[in-house]
Amino acid sequence: MRPILFRLGPVTVHSWGFMFMLGILAAILVGRWYLKDRGDDPNHIYTIAAAAVVGGLIGARVFYIIGNWSDFAANPLALLKIWDLGGLVFYGGLLGGGLAAMLLIRLKRLPFWTFADMVGLVLPLGMAITRVGCFLNGDSFGKASGLPWAVTFPEGTRASMGITALRVHPVQLYEMILDLALFAFLLIYRKHAKREGNILLFFLIGYTTIRFLMEFLRAHGKVDAGPVFQIISIVIFAAAAAVFVYRGRLVPENA
Repeated sequence: MRPILFRLGPVTVHSWGFMFMLGILAAILVGRWYLKDRGDDPNHIYTIAAAAVVGGLIGARVFYIIGNWSDFAANPLALLKIWDLGGLVFYGGLLGGGLAAMLLIRLKRLPFWTFADMVGLVLPLGMAITRVGCFLNGDSFGKASGLPWAVTFPEGTRASMGITALRVHPVQLYEMILDLALFAFLLIYRKHAKREGNILLFFLIGYTTIRFLMEFLRAHGKVDAGPVFQIISIVIFAAAAAVFVYRGRLVPENA
């Protein structure tokens, strides 16, 4: 665990923030390459990324506030602590960032499914890198484990999460590996996709499966939100699968 990565004079660089920004940079580079390879203007990636980041942070924060409303009701001023990057919920970020990116794509009148596929391709890469930040920061804990690769976080950090187990699953690293595997699959699949939009849909199907399974190994501390996230995963999985089947019947191949 290393929440502070390094210091540059008076500037403190935190692990989660650094890996989050590194994930965004990696996603932008891959997104530029994807758009250029398809003959689209790669510079659109910058405005789309900016919209996704802002929308994602807002959505992640709103979901966190909703899930912890009793705490905020007792201390309303805490709502203004937007710099508290520990108070974020991923699915809120996915919804907020996705809606912001898709809205911008519509407003700019860009080929919707082409750019949606770009978003679906780069997301698991950015998420995998950010999960390293979660591991270094000591959040998103796993449940107790006796496996050889189980990890131990500082007692104070575990206590703050209401976790008593000494050795836990490194679920952050599990998800990093699975996200990278999903990215590799989508990178290969893009050459064989029969319809535009399939990359995004397969991302949603793949990631919700990963998240559903990871919730069995994640410890949520004082409030077990695991079942809620699994229900959300099932809903998104079902919606993406339904759209995939629907478009498969009505939309011609390579369209």
